[in-house]
Amino acid sequence: MRLKQIICGLFGAAFAVTGCGALANASDVAPDAPIVEVVDEIDRGTCFYASLGGGFSSYQKLDFAAIPAGLVPTDSGFIDAGIGCQVMDWARLEGELGYRFDSAIKDKGNTFSGKLESFTGFANLWLEPLDFGTGAKPYIGGGIGFASHKLKAGGFNNDWSTKFAWQVGAGVGFELIENLSIDLGYRFKNLGAPASTGFGDLYAHELRVGLRFRFGGLM
Repeated sequence: MRLKQIICGLFGAAFAVTGCGALANASDVAPDAPIVEVVDEIDRGTCFYASLGGGFSSYQKLDFAAIPAGLVPTDSGFIDAGIGCQVMDWARLEGELGYRFDSAIKDKGNTFSGKLESFTGFANLWLEPLDFGTGAKPYIGGGIGFASHKLKAGGFNNDWSTKFAWQVGAGVGFELIENLSIDLGYRFKNLGAPASTGFGDLYAHELRVGLRFRFGGLM
């Protein structure tokens, strides 16, 4: 009996020093007790993507109080870049900044001549309700923001005039490789008045080609 007490005392001291007491308690669990395993959540990647694009702008006639027939801006190009998030399988939120190259502005009688350049910024929502499973996803949507214009013409040589702007559009994205898509789209934009007084809003029809790169895994 004394030998049994000594052996039990030695085992008790060993478990206290090494932390094996937990293993001793585990031995009391029935062999067929269920084992609960903790499985880490699968990393599905981030929702964020970056976009870069550009294209062609065709402007509508620009109203101008001093010339009843209005002004005719020449077509020009633009570039843009943005950061977005695929918040749902069918919806993207996006912030976009763009620059529009010089457009010459004239009237039919060549009595008015000037140049216009612009910066733009939009907060966009694009909806992708259809997915054909072929790597092509059509989208529709639009956004609101600002357009900042610099007009160089006669008495209108303002530094920058910033106005409220909006856009609507549609297009389709084609997946080229994993996480990289090409975007073909159309935009209709109201870019506000290019100067503080005398001008109507500037409207543009645009054709755009861009790339979207998704960070992380599939979204």
